[in-house]
Amino acid sequence: MKICSEEGCDSPIRGKGYCRFHLRRFNDGIPFDKPKRGSIKVCTLKGCEKPHSGKGYCFTHYTRFVKGQDLEAPIKVYEKNPPEKCTLENCDEPYVAKGYCNVHYNRFSHGRDLHAPILVKTTAQDPDLIKKCLWESCDVLTRNDRQLCPGHYQMAHRRKIFDQYPRREKKVRICNFETCQRQQQSLGYCKAHYQQIYRGARLTNVERIMKCSHTGCDLPHRAKGFCGFHYSRTVRGVDLDAPKRGTTGRTKCKWKDCHRKNDYWGLCTLHYERQRDGKDMDAPIRKRTNAKTIDEINWVKNDYGYMIGRFKGKNVIQHRLVWELHHGRKLRSFENIHHLNGIRDDNRIENLQVWAKPQPCGQRPEDLVAWSVKYYREEILRSIDTRLELPLQP
Repeated sequence: MKICSEEGCDSPIRGKGYCRFHLRRFNDGIPFDKPKRGSIKVCTLKGCEKPHSGKGYCFTHYTRFVKGQDLEAPIKVYEKNPPEKCTLENCDEPYVAKGYCNVHYNRFSHGRDLHAPILVKTTAQDPDLIKKCLWESCDVLTRNDRQLCPGHYQMAHRRKIFDQYPRREKKVRICNFETCQRQQQSLGYCKAHYQQIYRGARLTNVERIMKCSHTGCDLPHRAKGFCGFHYSRTVRGVDLDAPKRGTTGRTKCKWKDCHRKNDYWGLCTLHYERQRDGKDMDAPIRKRTNAKTIDEINWVKNDYGYMIGRFKGKNVIQHRLVWELHHGRKLRSFENIHHLNGIRDDNRIENLQVWAKPQPCGQRPEDLVAWSVKYYREEILRSIDTRLELPLQP
């Protein structure tokens, strides 16, 4: 039997003078001297005797190799025999990390005070809350407001006999901090002192501010000694004495020769919009009059060249109004006025012509004739009469 041509290999030949293992490496281009998978038992790095994990390294050096870190950097050595309890004085809680228990380690990692008191939930063991069920021949302990066990509580709810079991009077519990008469909110402390303990700060006396500290403001306190309105101004850097928007007593506009009432920052709506848009503040103000007759209308040319005005509380266009008054009817929705000479402010009746545009644009001839007869019957009859009077053309 022929043997593999590789030195030190006694396996039979499979092809090309190699055994099955070396033939596969030859085809894949893998060096023959590379160690087999599973043959490395220990990390190949000098001075490391940890078990192999991958690429010839242990788990620690393999992760460093993947992340591109220094392989020869010292490895952190953790305590082999950590303490059983927290190393802080007067604390018997079990050890977790860095020589502290779970509570003190969290305070240490977040930079809080390690010596602040630890809150302990004791409300569940309060004898005033745990009592026997009031249902007959029931000795189950309960702590709900009706003083009924869960089973009898549901039964009383189905039978609608809650009135026989009135609610228990809740005792007003005061904060455990000395010189504090506020009501408890969480873990035996009021809201202010509970927040101090939660932040890891020492308990101090907190004065209760009822109103805003700004002079002349009676709104309730919100934060930093101010109400919600003045606190938002301190955050945004706005003057606290500046008047509120829209509540300046509705005095006159501060712009010269303007007698309108102010709406925004001491200006009327017109001058405020001009200042906001960067327009001329001294431009003449167009008078807006509500005319009751046609002769009283104040006609003004708009940006498109048409003459517009206000008549009986509505905005009107001059050329449409002139045509409607002359013909004694209103324009239909599909009708519009055309200027013959192209001058949009020349609204003489001789220069105006009505145009119609039926929808849709394309129609059958019979539909178009029916539409024309419906709306322009008189014009059609007039045109027929004029054509009948003309002589027939050969």
